[in-house]
Amino acid sequence: MTSNQPRQETEHAGPEKSLKMRVLGALGFSLILLLVMGIYAIDRTNQQHMVSDIQSTVDGAINLYQMKLQSDALQMASLIDVISRDKSLMDCLARKDRDALLQKSTPLFRQLKEESHITHFYFTGPDRVNIVRIHNPPESGDTINRYTTMEALRTGKLFYGVELGRYGLFTLRVVKPIFSDGKLIGFIELGREIEYIMSEIKKVMGVDLYVTYFKSLINREQWEKGMRLMGRSPDWNGFEKVILAEATATPSADEIRLLQGAESRKHIGDMKQTEYVEGNGDTFTFATPLKDVAGKEVGDLWIHIDFSTTSQVARDYIRTISMAGALLVMLLMGFLYLILDRVQRAIRNYRDLNLEEARQREDIKQRHLDQMTARKREIEEQAERMEAILDTAMDGIISIDVNGNILTFNQAASAIFGYSEEEVRGESVKLLMPEPYRNRFDAWLATCLVEGDDRIIGKSLESTALNRRGREVPINLAVNEVRLHGERSFTAVIHDISDRKRAEIAMQQRNTALEISNRELQDFAYVASHDLQEPLRKIRAFGDRLKSRADTSLDDKGRDYLARMLDAAERMQVLISSLLSYSRITTQAKPFDRVNLNEVVTGVISDLETRIEAVNGRVEVAPLPELDVDSLQMRQLFQNLIGNALKFRRPDVAPLVRISAHTVAGQRPAMWEIQVADNGIGFEEKYAPRVFEVFERLHSRADYEGTGIGLAVCRKIAERHGGTISVRSKPGEGSTFSVILPEKQKKKVDDSISYLTEDAHD
Repeated sequence: MTSNQPRQETEHAGPEKSLKMRVLGALGFSLILLLVMGIYAIDRTNQQHMVSDIQSTVDGAINLYQMKLQSDALQMASLIDVISRDKSLMDCLARKDRDALLQKSTPLFRQLKEESHITHFYFTGPDRVNIVRIHNPPESGDTINRYTTMEALRTGKLFYGVELGRYGLFTLRVVKPIFSDGKLIGFIELGREIEYIMSEIKKVMGVDLYVTYFKSLINREQWEKGMRLMGRSPDWNGFEKVILAEATATPSADEIRLLQGAESRKHIGDMKQTEYVEGNGDTFTFATPLKDVAGKEVGDLWIHIDFSTTSQVARDYIRTISMAGALLVMLLMGFLYLILDRVQRAIRNYRDLNLEEARQREDIKQRHLDQMTARKREIEEQAERMEAILDTAMDGIISIDVNGNILTFNQAASAIFGYSEEEVRGESVKLLMPEPYRNRFDAWLATCLVEGDDRIIGKSLESTALNRRGREVPINLAVNEVRLHGERSFTAVIHDISDRKRAEIAMQQRNTALEISNRELQDFAYVASHDLQEPLRKIRAFGDRLKSRADTSLDDKGRDYLARMLDAAERMQVLISSLLSYSRITTQAKPFDRVNLNEVVTGVISDLETRIEAVNGRVEVAPLPELDVDSLQMRQLFQNLIGNALKFRRPDVAPLVRISAHTVAGQRPAMWEIQVADNGIGFEEKYAPRVFEVFERLHSRADYEGTGIGLAVCRKIAERHGGTISVRSKPGEGSTFSVILPEKQKKKVDDSISYLTEDAHD
């Protein structure tokens, strides 16, 4: 037995050693392969990141160029506005006084050139004839046919854009037509060469830029003249078909070779791209077409990026990773060799497991299989329930894949669009879209898959759809993105709002009719009260004559009748004047201006000074705000409220009026509450709604004079300003009137400003 044991150990040692070598060899090869693949993946990732960074730099430089054009145009537009406010300068422009314009504007041009980098300054007549060119050379008399000037003349508004001038300078020009008393008297033009913009881009982005123009668009003699005027050395023959006009650095030999072939390169999308290696460093040079404001291509903007330092860092990183990986592989191989015996012992132990343990594993496997079967059945039942829910839902539910093809289409969607699910499944969802959504859908979907779109995804919005009959259907649309098992899809919940839209249209029609009716009533009240003035004046005039001539011949009863007639005519005159004032609130309203209410109240107190002194009254005014209001109507409102406080006073108490203001919390836009409080006779608050009605009075005319229309006028003024008026009161304690008004009134956007912000002049 003992003699056979060494032989058996030797027999086992041979296969185990062979097994170790096979395992170690396979693992070693796998680790080396993984190391090589990892290094390759890291290198590829670094290259992709580098290309992405370069593309981002190029896109950033181009976008910054466009942004600088717009921001510089806005700055120059502001400078032109300041210049156009100089009345003496505009008088010279209207007279076409060249010498005066040159004398007044030369110091101004020097200041603009030094502070704002302005290189061009023109005054042009309404016939587009150049009155004076402030910058060198100070020429005049030529007719300006540039696109910017023609568009400013056509539109009557400020216009800007980049143009290639007759001296071959690509210049950002801003032209504004100048009007006096509605008549065009000329144009002011400022310009800035793009050389300044290129230097700014280089500072921000760290890239070099070159600008080339096509020789076919430039007059050589004028270009060389322009270069000499700017103190530059003209080099017309440096390139065959282009000229190098601007550069932030001296181009290398390879860059010169690229510029030589500027007109023969192929376009890749919107970019012209060439990659090359210069010396020991890697560089990229990109070119994008340079277009003027009319959309004409005049040359190329070249962007040169040097990333040799970044490339060297990446190569050093790969070298370090390779060495570290090789060391790690050797350590792992040694470690694996040491633990391989333990692995083999574990394998032997696994082989020695008894049959009962195997059966236990089989039982566990079967239980897992049963659980999976039950789970599968549960998932199928859930899917059936979900399908039933979709088919019975009141709203249409449609899901599409990442290609825009329809996946699900429930019965409510069939009712809305007129298609069955079998007809549309697999079709493009654009089948259900009217123009212009159909043309925009592919671009939107591509953007949404990459960047997302929080304007639509997860939002509820109104839109229109296209049914089977080709009719547009108004809908409420809610779109959400679904991610399931690594796949993306989009689900839309659609509600047909045709009935609601019809109701809104009907409501709008009724509101329009009501507005027309209200305007007609206001016009009728104004005309009626105005036309009653003439016969009433005659009644009073003839009544006064009768009183002066026949007073002695009338008996007491006749004189009483005559007095009553004149008194009634006077009250009628007051009522008609009040009615006219009430109707003029809307028929003769003034525009809203920024008004200091302290000044308005001070004027009203000055007008009522005699009445205030007569009743020994006092008016206390706290600081009041500045609001967008009709100043005359605000004066009328405060005069009515203060006048009422003086009129409805307690006999034994001197009247005291307190006026204050504060903002209303939680209101957007900002609202102000203005309070006018008195210590007068007051009234029961149940009568508060009545006091703002026309001709409503809580007291007899014998107790207190008046027509009962003053507070109605106050309410109409408040409503015209987009506000409200209310009152709190107690008998014997006084009343507090609260007027709530917005701080700012809505105004139209200035068309000229919105025109400048459009990015249509790339």
